[in-house]
Amino acid sequence: MTLAKFVVGCKLTVEEADELFVLIGHALDKRNRFDYILACELIHGCDILEFDKDLRTYNDKGILNVD
Repeated sequence: MTLAKFVVGCKLTVEEADELFVLIGHALDKRNRFDYILACELIHGCDILEFDKDLRTYNDKGILNVD
């Protein structure tokens, strides 16, 4: 979760983000709903608030502690 926030906040590319995820032992997998949403956010240059909103819409759980 922390790395996902970091890569969105830094506006990395999907490829750059994937390299970081590989380093922690989890390559991005577009068949995984969270990873797919993350990749879409990176492709579209979304910010952390948009990422949280989209996660809540499509994954039922956001990444910001606003509940």
